[in-house]
Amino acid sequence: MRLAHFYAMTPNLGDRGSALGIQTILRSLRSDVRFTERNVDAGNIGWMEARRLAGDFDGMIVGGGGLLYNRPKRAAKFYLNISRSRYGKLDLPKCFFGVGVNAEYGSEGRWVMSEETRESIRLFMETTDLIGVRDLETLSFLKGLGIEDAMLTPCPSMFLLYDLSADARAATLAINVTKRAIGLEGVKTLLEHLDAYAGQAGLRPVVVAHHPDEDRQCLELAGEMGMDSFPPVSPENLMPFYKRQHVLVGMRGHSLIYATGASLPMLAVSYNVKCDAHMAMLGMQDYVLSCDRLADRQLVFSMLDKLLGERGSLEARLTGKKAEFYDLNREFARRWISLVENRAGV
Repeated sequence: MRLAHFYAMTPNLGDRGSALGIQTILRSLRSDVRFTERNVDAGNIGWMEARRLAGDFDGMIVGGGGLLYNRPKRAAKFYLNISRSRYGKLDLPKCFFGVGVNAEYGSEGRWVMSEETRESIRLFMETTDLIGVRDLETLSFLKGLGIEDAMLTPCPSMFLLYDLSADARAATLAINVTKRAIGLEGVKTLLEHLDAYAGQAGLRPVVVAHHPDEDRQCLELAGEMGMDSFPPVSPENLMPFYKRQHVLVGMRGHSLIYATGASLPMLAVSYNVKCDAHMAMLGMQDYVLSCDRLADRQLVFSMLDKLLGERGSLEARLTGKKAEFYDLNREFARRWISLVENRAGV
């Protein structure tokens, strides 16, 4: 089975992890699946390229990741740089797997959804055979557009190392932070709070990066404060890192997703709708700190006290949710494989 897999091939380990998670799940059901990875930002898909896609592959996957947002300077005003009519006429099965809404909070949010983009999303989804979305917020968003048949496929990247057993945890407070929506001053404030709390709680703070360029200044700040850091080189060595930590304060959406895969109790610093959506899906809304409350050290400390006090029950909750989410992804993958087998005869 030959599948063309389109996703954002960026240095962000969340994007790469989403793609690898999808491929891992599909290969767990059919070992002969072969993927050809394609960058969604590589250029316009013209008629000749569309014909080659239909001729060379048995199916086409788009995702995962936060693809539902405004894409300026794109003819399609959407994730794929292809016209809607051309996409609709692609003669092969098409699916979106593990995709989600992206909308940052704050006045300078990078992903503000326009009505034009909403309509474009609706039209693209109407000509897609199977749709899997990463959270209930996205499911509701699509239903609001009249797309009723999407399925829930919580972020497949959490299954890169599917192992329900827990590793021995170090006495660490893992920290993932980004300057998105809060700027470097916000990052500095948060790191100062967490460094002070870790000292009181007898934990060693470790700042983990997800993007070598975007997170560079955050790591430099941490270094100036004498905090340890972990700059991973791939999703495969990021997941073992999370499995060894005691608790996490995470800001990037994928820090929360990888933590779920590692059954690592976390406090989310929410700067984007995807953070809230993931924590709601876990039933952990009480462990979400809004990015506009970072200056309140007493609030940060009290939320961390609650996290540590309920750490055992939260770890058990995350282990159970991970198993539930895995079953949802496997069911979607079975339907996709069956669709491709029936359509392509492979």
